[in-house]
Amino acid sequence: MQPETPGVNGTLWLLCAALGLLTLLVFWRVQYNDFLTYDDPSYVTENPDVRDGLTPAGVRGAFTGIVASNWQPVTVLSHALDASLYGLNPRGHHLTNIFLHIANTVLLFLFLFLATREIGKSAVVAAFFAVHPLHVESVAWIASRKDVLSTLFMLLALIAYTRYVRVRKANAYVLVMALFALGLMAKSMLVTFPFLLLVLDYWPLRRIDFAEPGWRERAVGLVREKVPLFVLTIAFAVIAIITQRKGGSLQGTEVFPLYDRVTNAIVSYVLYAGRVIWPSPLAVFYPYPEPAWAMWTVAVALTILIGISLLALRMWKSRPYILAGWLWFVGTLVPVIGLVQIGAQAMADRYTYITIIGVFMMLVWGAGSFIGPRAKPAAITVVALVLALCASITVTYAGQWRSSETLFRKTLEVTTNNFPAHINLGLALIDAGDMRGAAIEFEAATRVKPRVVEGWYNLGSAYYNLGEFGRAAQAFAAAANAAPSDADVHARMAATLVQLGRIDDAQKALDTALALEPQHSGAQALKNALNN
Repeated sequence: MQPETPGVNGTLWLLCAALGLLTLLVFWRVQYNDFLTYDDPSYVTENPDVRDGLTPAGVRGAFTGIVASNWQPVTVLSHALDASLYGLNPRGHHLTNIFLHIANTVLLFLFLFLATREIGKSAVVAAFFAVHPLHVESVAWIASRKDVLSTLFMLLALIAYTRYVRVRKANAYVLVMALFALGLMAKSMLVTFPFLLLVLDYWPLRRIDFAEPGWRERAVGLVREKVPLFVLTIAFAVIAIITQRKGGSLQGTEVFPLYDRVTNAIVSYVLYAGRVIWPSPLAVFYPYPEPAWAMWTVAVALTILIGISLLALRMWKSRPYILAGWLWFVGTLVPVIGLVQIGAQAMADRYTYITIIGVFMMLVWGAGSFIGPRAKPAAITVVALVLALCASITVTYAGQWRSSETLFRKTLEVTTNNFPAHINLGLALIDAGDMRGAAIEFEAATRVKPRVVEGWYNLGSAYYNLGEFGRAAQAFAAAANAAPSDADVHARMAATLVQLGRIDDAQKALDTALALEPQHSGAQALKNALNN
């Protein structure tokens, strides 16, 4: 589907260039950021399939291995390609994320124009997508390559689908499937893609009109058309569940009860939508609410969700973009809304990278329907001011991702009881040579989650390195209480007890470590040293 006139064609390319330049300017400083202690080691700096670049062994590992509880071979290969080009210089890895975000901005604009023929509104949606602060996490965090990369394939698949709708040829459909599969191999959050196509069949593609006779048969035909895509969805959903369970990230109801999940999902939907309008404060990790959300909070959030849904349904015929945008937002969030809880976060800004496109569509097309020709100059001025405000917030927030220390200090300013933030700030302070500061953060982590071994283990290690062996022994004892079957904990306890001169107690701790893991290298070395 091509633009009808050379004039439109020229305007399209001019807007594409402007959108790309805008995105580059707003995210320019990201290239000077460091790697983070949070997930970047798993995906890049300590990943043997990535560090050496694109190698035959690395390619095999990308398809056979699991990274951070995920099977994402396309994402891993993209990191390996960066390592081939830039080594472990974070600047190159950041630049790739930036250029992928630029590509996504342009592709979103082109898709919306091809689907709606509305060049102005499509450009405004793409501009908000380009500069919105909620997208900083996906662009500024190297480990979030999966977000920008999977979205690239999704948008290409959407453009391919608009062509399929026009030509209705098998090869056009195969292209949609191939791009969808590549997107899933970058991040499985795209499993809702077939459902999204059904929404787009309603608007803007207008392949079905619920007011016309025979719409039920038409709907059945559209669903049947997408059966191969649903097969891919089911396959990758199963893979995601298996890998998340294998990696220990799939949380059971004993950790997060069903009631807490449902109430958190309801409130999170409203918080996500609210942050589109007012994107502050933002953090890299939002702790799960403890205790669960108050009933009045859940009731208010549920009322808002029902109210918006009823309003969208009421306008399904007169303003179909409202319902389509709302279904885009609600539907694409389903895999990450927490009903199936992955990890310990209550919500995450990166989950909005695709989803808030629906909200932008609602707002831009909805506002446009009320603006007459005489009000257009004022509307353009308002849009420009809001975009400038968003861009300024984004530039500031992107600067907070400069290093792990700056990011997690800011996160702790805007959140409470944030265990991962304390742990990661502590690790960053170790890298900076501030062992005392690290111990303070690890101690704070143990107060937040006293039954989690990670905090106590890191605290014990920090005190050990400070030469405070009595405190280290206390921390390792608490770690052993939290994880009695962890051989590392008992081995470190033994080494600490040796420093305190408690050789008999150290021998007992060593025996426990070796009983749990007979080939534990640290325990074996210490045992040999004691025997000699």
